[in-house]
Amino acid sequence: MLVVSHSNLYDAFFDHSAFSINTLARNIFLNKDVKQLVSKKYVELLENRILDKNQFQALITELFDQNRIVSIPPNNGSSLEDEYIHLSTTPLTNQPLTLSITLQEDNILEQKVANIFVLSKAKKPNIHWVIKELASKSSCTVNHFDFKTDSEIKFFIDSVIAIPKYIRQAQVFDREVSPKYKDKLKGFHIDYYTLGKGMPIIDLLDKKKEIRRALGGRLKLWYTKKTSIIHERKILFENIIITSDNSFNNIAISDPTWQLNIQYSPDDIAKWLSKCIDFIECK
Repeated sequence: MLVVSHSNLYDAFFDHSAFSINTLARNIFLNKDVKQLVSKKYVELLENRILDKNQFQALITELFDQNRIVSIPPNNGSSLEDEYIHLSTTPLTNQPLTLSITLQEDNILEQKVANIFVLSKAKKPNIHWVIKELASKSSCTVNHFDFKTDSEIKFFIDSVIAIPKYIRQAQVFDREVSPKYKDKLKGFHIDYYTLGKGMPIIDLLDKKKEIRRALGGRLKLWYTKKTSIIHERKILFENIIITSDNSFNNIAISDPTWQLNIQYSPDDIAKWLSKCIDFIECK
Protein backbone atom coordinates (compact mmCIF):
# COMPACT_ATOMS: atom_id res chain seq x y z
CA MET A 1 0.00 0.00 0.00
CA LEU A 2 1.16 3.53 -0.71
CA VAL A 3 1.07 5.90 2.27
CA VAL A 4 1.42 9.67 2.48
CA SER A 5 2.70 10.12 6.02
CA HIS A 6 2.11 13.49 7.67
CA SER A 7 5.12 15.15 9.29
CA ASN A 8 3.66 14.34 12.72
CA LEU A 9 4.07 10.65 11.88
CA TYR A 10 7.75 11.23 11.14
CA ASP A 11 8.06 13.17 14.41
CA ALA A 12 6.61 10.20 16.30
CA PHE A 13 8.93 7.76 14.52
CA PHE A 14 12.01 9.66 15.69
CA ASP A 15 10.68 10.19 19.21
CA HIS A 16 12.14 7.27 21.13
CA SER A 17 9.86 7.68 24.12
CA ALA A 18 8.00 4.50 25.00
CA PHE A 19 4.58 5.82 24.04
CA SER A 20 2.19 3.65 22.05
CA ILE A 21 1.78 6.30 19.35
CA ASN A 22 5.54 6.29 18.72
CA THR A 23 5.58 2.50 18.52
CA LEU A 24 2.68 2.69 16.07
CA ALA A 25 4.59 5.14 13.86
CA ARG A 26 7.64 2.87 13.84
CA ASN A 27 5.50 -0.15 12.94
CA ILE A 28 4.02 1.75 9.97
CA PHE A 29 7.39 2.84 8.61
CA LEU A 30 8.90 -0.62 9.12
CA ASN A 31 5.97 -2.55 7.63
CA LYS A 32 7.31 -4.22 4.48
CA ASP A 33 3.88 -3.86 2.82
CA VAL A 34 3.96 -0.06 3.12
CA LYS A 35 5.59 2.25 0.60
CA GLN A 36 6.01 5.96 1.36
CA LEU A 37 4.90 8.57 -1.17
CA VAL A 38 7.19 11.61 -1.13
CA SER A 39 8.59 14.34 -3.30
CA LYS A 40 12.13 15.72 -3.27
CA LYS A 41 10.82 18.89 -1.63
CA TYR A 42 8.89 16.96 1.03
CA VAL A 43 12.04 15.03 1.97
CA GLU A 44 14.05 18.27 2.15
CA LEU A 45 11.44 19.98 4.32
CA LEU A 46 11.25 16.96 6.61
CA GLU A 47 15.02 16.83 6.93
CA ASN A 48 15.06 20.49 8.00
CA ARG A 49 12.42 19.66 10.65
CA ILE A 50 13.92 16.47 12.11
CA LEU A 51 16.60 17.13 14.74
CA ASP A 52 18.60 13.97 14.10
CA LYS A 53 19.56 14.38 10.45
CA ASN A 54 21.62 11.19 10.38
CA GLN A 55 18.72 9.01 11.54
CA PHE A 56 16.37 10.64 9.06
CA GLN A 57 18.79 10.05 6.19
CA ALA A 58 19.23 6.45 7.34
CA LEU A 59 15.44 5.91 7.26
CA ILE A 60 15.10 7.35 3.75
CA THR A 61 18.06 5.28 2.54
CA GLU A 62 16.60 2.10 4.03
CA LEU A 63 13.21 2.75 2.43
CA PHE A 64 14.88 3.47 -0.90
CA ASP A 65 17.02 0.32 -0.73
CA GLN A 66 13.90 -1.75 0.00
CA ASN A 67 12.06 -0.18 -2.94
CA ARG A 68 9.57 1.36 -0.52
CA ILE A 69 9.85 4.96 -1.71
CA VAL A 70 7.68 6.39 -4.49
CA SER A 71 8.55 9.93 -5.54
CA ILE A 72 6.51 12.38 -7.59
CA PRO A 73 7.26 15.95 -8.75
CA PRO A 74 6.88 18.60 -6.02
CA ASN A 75 4.35 21.39 -5.67
CA ASN A 76 5.06 25.12 -5.92
CA GLY A 77 4.25 25.66 -2.23
CA SER A 78 6.88 26.21 0.42
CA SER A 79 5.53 24.51 3.55
CA LEU A 80 5.36 20.92 4.75
CA GLU A 81 1.58 21.19 4.97
CA ASP A 82 1.29 22.41 1.37
CA GLU A 83 3.49 19.58 0.13
CA TYR A 84 1.56 17.01 2.18
CA ILE A 85 -1.71 18.22 0.63
CA HIS A 86 -0.10 18.07 -2.82
CA LEU A 87 1.04 14.47 -2.26
CA SER A 88 -2.38 13.51 -0.89
CA THR A 89 -4.44 15.02 -3.69
CA THR A 90 -2.36 14.29 -6.81
CA PRO A 91 -4.02 11.51 -8.87
CA LEU A 92 -1.61 8.66 -9.51
CA THR A 93 -1.88 6.19 -12.40
CA ASN A 94 -2.20 2.56 -11.28
CA GLN A 95 -2.05 3.51 -7.58
CA PRO A 96 -5.65 3.23 -6.37
CA LEU A 97 -4.62 2.33 -2.81
CA THR A 98 -2.96 5.56 -1.67
CA LEU A 99 -3.63 6.37 1.98
CA SER A 100 -3.13 9.79 3.54
CA ILE A 101 -2.40 9.28 7.23
CA THR A 102 -1.99 11.78 10.06
CA LEU A 103 -1.72 11.29 13.80
CA GLN A 104 -3.88 14.17 14.99
CA GLU A 105 -7.20 15.72 14.13
CA ASP A 106 -7.01 18.91 12.06
CA ASN A 107 -10.30 20.26 10.75
CA ILE A 108 -8.70 22.48 8.11
CA LEU A 109 -6.47 19.68 6.80
CA GLU A 110 -9.37 17.22 6.80
CA GLN A 111 -11.38 19.64 4.67
CA LYS A 112 -8.57 19.89 2.12
CA VAL A 113 -7.71 16.17 1.92
CA ALA A 114 -10.64 13.86 1.20
CA ASN A 115 -10.53 10.46 2.91
CA ILE A 116 -7.66 11.35 5.20
CA PHE A 117 -7.22 8.78 7.96
CA VAL A 118 -6.60 10.10 11.47
CA LEU A 119 -4.94 7.67 13.84
CA SER A 120 -6.10 9.52 16.97
CA LYS A 121 -9.67 8.77 15.84
CA ALA A 122 -8.99 5.04 15.64
CA LYS A 123 -11.53 3.08 17.64
CA LYS A 124 -12.51 -0.48 16.81
CA PRO A 125 -14.25 -1.08 14.44
CA ASN A 126 -14.21 2.34 12.66
CA ILE A 127 -12.33 2.89 9.40
CA HIS A 128 -9.52 4.85 11.07
CA TRP A 129 -8.87 1.77 13.22
CA VAL A 130 -8.85 -0.46 10.12
CA ILE A 131 -6.26 1.77 8.44
CA LYS A 132 -4.17 1.86 11.63
CA GLU A 133 -4.14 -1.94 11.73
CA LEU A 134 -3.49 -2.41 8.00
CA ALA A 135 -0.71 0.19 7.87
CA SER A 136 1.05 -1.16 10.96
CA LYS A 137 0.29 -4.91 10.83
CA SER A 138 -1.30 -5.55 7.39
CA SER A 139 -4.37 -7.24 8.91
CA CYS A 140 -7.18 -6.91 11.43
CA THR A 141 -10.12 -8.94 12.69
CA VAL A 142 -13.62 -8.02 13.83
CA ASN A 143 -16.23 -10.21 15.48
CA HIS A 144 -20.01 -10.15 15.71
CA PHE A 145 -19.77 -8.60 19.19
CA ASP A 146 -17.94 -5.53 17.82
CA PHE A 147 -21.22 -4.30 16.29
CA LYS A 148 -24.60 -3.32 17.70
CA THR A 149 -26.75 -3.32 14.56
CA ASP A 150 -26.83 -4.85 11.08
CA SER A 151 -26.48 -1.35 9.61
CA GLU A 152 -23.18 -0.94 11.48
CA ILE A 153 -21.93 -4.18 9.92
CA LYS A 154 -22.99 -3.00 6.46
CA PHE A 155 -21.35 0.39 6.97
CA PHE A 156 -18.11 -1.30 8.10
CA ILE A 157 -17.85 -3.58 5.06
CA ASP A 158 -18.81 -0.75 2.68
CA SER A 159 -16.13 1.47 4.27
CA VAL A 160 -13.45 -1.18 3.78
CA ILE A 161 -14.40 -1.65 0.13
CA ALA A 162 -14.25 2.14 -0.28
CA ILE A 163 -10.65 2.40 0.99
CA PRO A 164 -9.11 2.43 -2.54
CA LYS A 165 -9.69 5.56 -4.61
CA TYR A 166 -11.01 3.25 -7.33
CA ILE A 167 -11.16 -0.50 -8.00
CA ARG A 168 -9.78 -1.87 -11.26
CA GLN A 169 -10.97 -5.42 -10.71
CA ALA A 170 -12.52 -7.44 -7.88
CA GLN A 171 -12.86 -11.15 -7.26
CA VAL A 172 -15.39 -12.94 -5.09
CA PHE A 173 -15.06 -16.53 -3.89
CA ASP A 174 -18.38 -17.72 -2.49
CA ARG A 175 -20.30 -20.99 -2.80
CA GLU A 176 -23.49 -18.95 -2.68
CA VAL A 177 -24.33 -16.50 -5.46
CA SER A 178 -25.56 -13.55 -3.43
CA PRO A 179 -25.06 -9.78 -3.58
CA LYS A 180 -25.24 -9.35 0.21
CA TYR A 181 -22.42 -7.09 1.46
CA LYS A 182 -21.03 -6.91 -2.08
CA ASP A 183 -23.21 -4.14 -3.55
CA LYS A 184 -20.46 -1.53 -2.96
CA LEU A 185 -18.67 -3.28 -5.85
CA LYS A 186 -21.55 -2.58 -8.25
CA GLY A 187 -20.38 -1.36 -11.64
CA PHE A 188 -16.80 -2.58 -11.27
CA HIS A 189 -15.30 -5.51 -13.16
CA ILE A 190 -16.10 -8.48 -10.90
CA ASP A 191 -15.10 -12.11 -11.34
CA TYR A 192 -17.44 -14.16 -9.15
CA TYR A 193 -16.29 -17.74 -8.43
CA THR A 194 -18.87 -20.19 -7.06
CA LEU A 195 -19.87 -23.85 -6.75
CA GLY A 196 -22.06 -25.35 -9.47
CA LYS A 197 -22.21 -28.96 -8.31
CA GLY A 198 -25.56 -30.63 -9.06
CA MET A 199 -26.81 -27.50 -10.79
CA PRO A 200 -27.93 -27.49 -14.46
CA ILE A 201 -26.37 -24.80 -16.62
CA ILE A 202 -29.79 -23.19 -17.08
CA ASP A 203 -29.97 -22.60 -13.31
CA LEU A 204 -26.47 -21.14 -13.28
CA LEU A 205 -27.43 -18.79 -16.10
CA ASP A 206 -30.45 -17.65 -14.08
CA LYS A 207 -28.18 -16.96 -11.10
CA LYS A 208 -25.83 -15.03 -13.37
CA LYS A 209 -28.70 -12.82 -14.59
CA GLU A 210 -29.85 -12.24 -11.02
CA ILE A 211 -26.43 -11.34 -9.65
CA ARG A 212 -25.67 -9.09 -12.62
CA ARG A 213 -28.88 -7.18 -11.97
CA ALA A 214 -27.62 -6.54 -8.45
CA LEU A 215 -23.91 -5.94 -9.09
CA GLY A 216 -23.76 -4.73 -12.70
CA GLY A 217 -23.22 -6.02 -16.22
CA ARG A 218 -19.42 -6.16 -15.92
CA LEU A 219 -19.70 -9.17 -13.61
CA LYS A 220 -18.58 -12.57 -14.89
CA LEU A 221 -19.75 -15.73 -13.15
CA TRP A 222 -17.37 -18.68 -12.93
CA TYR A 223 -18.16 -22.09 -11.46
CA THR A 224 -16.67 -25.44 -10.55
CA LYS A 225 -18.35 -28.79 -9.95
CA LYS A 226 -15.61 -29.80 -7.48
CA THR A 227 -16.43 -29.14 -3.82
CA SER A 228 -12.73 -29.39 -2.98
CA ILE A 229 -11.95 -26.31 -5.08
CA ILE A 230 -14.07 -23.75 -3.22
CA HIS A 231 -15.09 -23.45 0.38
CA GLU A 232 -13.88 -19.98 1.36
CA ARG A 233 -15.91 -16.75 1.39
CA LYS A 234 -13.67 -13.93 0.24
CA ILE A 235 -13.86 -10.54 -1.46
CA LEU A 236 -10.57 -9.49 -3.10
CA PHE A 237 -9.78 -6.04 -4.49
CA GLU A 238 -6.65 -3.92 -4.86
CA ASN A 239 -4.59 -6.31 -2.69
CA ILE A 240 -7.14 -6.20 0.13
CA ILE A 241 -8.86 -9.43 1.21
CA ILE A 242 -12.09 -9.58 3.22
CA THR A 243 -12.60 -13.09 4.60
CA SER A 244 -15.67 -14.36 6.41
CA ASP A 245 -15.66 -17.62 8.36
CA ASN A 246 -19.41 -17.93 7.77
CA SER A 247 -21.78 -17.36 4.86
CA PHE A 248 -22.13 -13.68 3.95
CA ASN A 249 -25.87 -14.27 4.23
CA ASN A 250 -25.38 -15.16 7.90
CA ILE A 251 -23.44 -12.06 8.85
CA ALA A 252 -25.95 -10.41 11.14
CA ILE A 253 -26.40 -9.43 14.77
CA SER A 254 -28.96 -12.23 15.14
CA ASP A 255 -26.34 -14.84 14.19
CA PRO A 256 -23.46 -14.56 16.72
CA THR A 257 -21.17 -17.07 15.01
CA TRP A 258 -19.02 -15.12 12.57
CA GLN A 259 -15.74 -13.29 12.27
CA LEU A 260 -14.32 -11.07 9.52
CA ASN A 261 -10.66 -10.71 8.70
CA ILE A 262 -9.30 -7.79 6.67
CA GLN A 263 -5.86 -8.30 5.17
CA TYR A 264 -3.52 -6.44 2.85
CA SER A 265 -1.35 -8.96 1.00
CA PRO A 266 -0.37 -8.90 -2.67
CA ASP A 267 1.31 -12.30 -2.19
CA ASP A 268 -1.80 -13.95 -0.77
CA ILE A 269 -3.98 -12.39 -3.47
CA ALA A 270 -1.76 -13.99 -6.12
CA LYS A 271 -1.98 -17.37 -4.39
CA TRP A 272 -5.78 -17.29 -4.18
CA LEU A 273 -6.11 -16.22 -7.80
CA SER A 274 -3.80 -19.00 -8.98
CA LYS A 275 -6.68 -21.49 -8.71
CA CYS A 276 -9.01 -19.48 -10.96
CA ILE A 277 -7.92 -21.64 -13.92
CA ASP A 278 -9.96 -24.47 -12.34
CA PHE A 279 -13.23 -22.59 -12.89
CA ILE A 280 -15.43 -22.45 -16.00
CA GLU A 281 -17.12 -19.26 -17.14
CA CYS A 282 -20.89 -19.42 -17.10
CA LYS A 283 -22.05 -18.22 -20.52
